[in-house]
Amino acid sequence: MSLAAALLYRLVLMLFVAGVGALIGSIVAALSLAFLDPNLVFEGGIAAVSAVGQFIAIAGAAIGALAGLVILHQQ
Repeated sequence: MSLAAALLYRLVLMLFVAGVGALIGSIVAALSLAFLDPNLVFEGGIAAVSAVGQFIAIAGAAIGALAGLVILHQQ
């Protein structure tokens, strides 16, 4: 595996881990808000939806980097 491919592979892994971390962290924060004050359930739901959006964005970046890795291997 070339150096560029190895770096791109690590980038994909880091982006995926960052996406999962953002998703879990935001959902935990949303649940914490819901338990602390039931009136904040709506805000917690918004935070959870935002977390899913962040995960989709970071996963999209990881897929783009993975596509770059495939192109590198084809050359």
